[in-house]
Parts: sequence; structure tokens; C-alpha cells
Amino acid sequence: MVNECTEIIDRWNVCDEFNCTACGACVNICPKQCIKIEKNQFYEGIAKINADVCIQCGRCKQVCPNYKNDLLKKPLNVYAGWRKNIKKIDKCSSGGIATLLSEYMIKKRGVVYGVLGKEGKFFYSRANAFKHIEMFKGSKYVYVSGAEVYKEVEKDLLEQKDILIIGTPCFIAGLKSYFKLKKFNLDKLILIDFLCHGTVPQEFLDAELAKLKRKYIFDEITFRSNKKEENYYLTLREKGKIVYKQKAEINEYFYCFLNSISTKESCLNCKYHTAERCGDLTIGDFIGLGEKIPFDQNSPVLSISFISANNKKGKHVLEENAIELCIFERTLEEAVKGGPSLKECKRDNPDRHKFREKIAVMPFSKAVSKSVGLKIKKNKMKYYLKKIIKGEA
Repeated sequence: MVNECTEIIDRWNVCDEFNCTACGACVNICPKQCIKIEKNQFYEGIAKINADVCIQCGRCKQVCPNYKNDLLKKPLNVYAGWRKNIKKIDKCSSGGIATLLSEYMIKKRGVVYGVLGKEGKFFYSRANAFKHIEMFKGSKYVYVSGAEVYKEVEKDLLEQKDILIIGTPCFIAGLKSYFKLKKFNLDKLILIDFLCHGTVPQEFLDAELAKLKRKYIFDEITFRSNKKEENYYLTLREKGKIVYKQKAEINEYFYCFLNSISTKESCLNCKYHTAERCGDLTIGDFIGLGEKIPFDQNSPVLSISFISANNKKGKHVLEENAIELCIFERTLEEAVKGGPSLKECKRDNPDRHKFREKIAVMPFSKAVSKSVGLKIKKNKMKYYLKKIIKGEA
């Protein structure tokens, strides 16, 4: 194994810099604790090896998902659906499936790992009560490090707890690879990956929120909602009350995210942008539902969920929750045709190239202004003109 990883260790990167997702698997497997996630000039986290401490055991390469070809599997079944209890999906991005499955785990006296946010900072957290999983609701359009929770999950597995983890596919792949390498029995671990557009460095969101903090006091930030007037808006709340919201196409941060201008380079090289999945279950928006194959079910949600059972364990979990769900079997081909997260990333984006040139040498807002500022201004003009015509201005 030492010989196999010599090339990698000679560079003191665990894997290629622009393929590294900073999943945290190598950080946690290293017996000498000599790997850290460091930021490059684009604020992207890269796993770096401390050459003075490394013993070249090769464990980092063994665990790195970028060298694995056995983590992805074609789904067994694909569904469109939502949870029946509509009152529980208010803050959810689509059909409320993640919240339902989190509640299912808490009922089993298990634990749930998901992402929560506080005042614009997002992180993975552990929940063992219903009140805690409420904070996991909604999309978080920013990069969130999961490296810190591996040891906590490991402790839960050793204690034979039932565990549910919801995360980006690269994070889920890291966890899966880590626990497989350590030869853990994963029967009590349910991994859910979600359809991911990509992630953006926290520093860019910090820059956007720093501007807003000059005018507004807030304790919550959301990007999606099942309410049309809040869906795809950067929305700030203080004690539950909206204090600010701006539509995605006229907000610097949101526009750059949706157009893959500010997303990490590893997201454009993503091996999980495919119909094959790494989790036991996959959830997300069912984009393109009904466009080619009729879907005549009346849905109470704004965005119907995509759900795929990727193995027998995932299918069993869905069956145990069937009474709480409205789900309808669909084809994988339909989901792939409409869903950009289920096929290879598009890389040809001149605006992204301009942005990356600028962000390496100047603050976020200036980099946006120099690269796509004119496009955002045009979007604002169109947006406010429409509001004037409708008499809403």
C-alpha cells in the first residue's frame, strides 16, 4: 500500500486538489492525526498532509472516495411523493421526506445527524429528540464540513444505536468508505444522500450576510420554502418574523450559486452527479415530473420529492413509513431527463472563469461585480419593472 500512495504523498495532498470534497474521511482515519483541511486561494477546503508527521501508511488513500469504484449503485426503485401530514412540511424545501424519516428514527430511540444553521453559520449536528430535528428542515446552500462528526457517529455505532445521517453525497460517500474500511457492521446505520447542485464556501455567504447585518438583525436564514412567495428567496428572519427577502436572480450570493459560478471546483468534477447513488436512500426535488409521462396526482406541496430506494435497507425504511407517505413509482429515466443532479455537470461557463480569477485577489462582492454584476443589474431591472406593471412596487 505504501508504494501505491507514494505519488500522492509526494505531493502532500491526499488526492487531486480540485477533486477533493473535504469529506473528512482521511482526516479521521489517519493514525498520526497529520491531515488537516486547509483553504486554497478560492476558499475551498483541501485535505493536506503534514510531511513532518506522516508515516506513509497509505490509510488516507485507502479511505478516500475519489479512489473508490464500489460506492455507487443503481437505485432499485424511484418514486415521486410527499408526506401526508401537510402541517409538518411548512419549512421543508419539498415533500418533507427528510423530516419524516428523522422522526421515524427518533421514535426508534435512535439518533439523527443533519445540518442546522445559527445566524448564518451552518454545521452538522446530532439530534436525539423531536424538537432538535426541527432545526434540520430546509435547504442549506453552502458548504458544511462533516469531518467533525465521524468520531461521534463511531461512538454511536459502538453503542449499537440506530442512526440516520442526511448529507451531501460526497459526505455520505466519505462516511461509508470510512466505516467500511474500519469493518463496522452498518446494519443500524441509514445513510441518505440528497440531490446536490453543489456547495459554496462559507466565506462567500459570510460576505453577503456582513452587508445585510449593517441594516438588519436576524437569527435565521432560509433559501427555499413550500410557500411560493418565499421559495428561491434569500430570506432573513428575527424570532420567526421576516425582516428581509430577496429573489434568487437578483441576489449576488444566490445568483452565483444557482448558476454554478461560485460553487467549489470539486463540485464541477463531482462523481456523484449521476443516476447511481451512494446512500441507502436519495431524496431531492423531482424536476421534470410529468413532462413526458403524465402525473395526474394533486399535490399539496410546491415541489414534489424525488425518492430513490438504492438497496434493500433503503426500501425497507420506505416500507416502514408507507402509511405516512403519498408515493408513486416512477422511472429512473424520467428523473434523469429532468434532474440536473442526476447527470454529469456542465463545465463550460465563462462567467465562472471570470469570477475565479477575481475571487483569488479581491473580496466576494467586488469579484461578483467584476464578473456578473451587469447581468444581476439587468435581472433587477426586469424584476422591479414587472412589480411596477403589476402594481406591487
